[in-house]
Amino acid sequence: ERSDMSAALTLGREVQVRARIKAIYNKRQIDFNALKEYNDYLETVEDIIFNLCEGVDVRATDVRVDAYRREHAAEISRINLRNKDEEQRRRAAAAPSAAATTVVVSGAVAG
Repeated sequence: ERSDMSAALTLGREVQVRARIKAIYNKRQIDFNALKEYNDYLETVEDIIFNLCEGVDVRATDVRVDAYRREHAAEISRINLRNKDEEQRRRAAAAPSAAATTVVVSGAVAG
């Protein structure tokens, strides 16, 4: 039971770290000219997440993330807005609209 609790806490911590880092390192493949550049970027992001979750060079990693965040603040904000807008459009397209929903009621009318 103790190891289950520890695993849950570790997973929760990773989810928090991953969300924080992904909000800063928020580029997608379309933001790169070459697949190798994108893959290198993803590897960097995963290295950062690993370091923070596993306690490896945490201070240096935090300094690196903060420097990137400050240096790329406008781009990060722009990409976050784009990603949020695209996600909202995807959700709207996936949700059935009230006009397109047909409700079928079955039953007999006594008379």
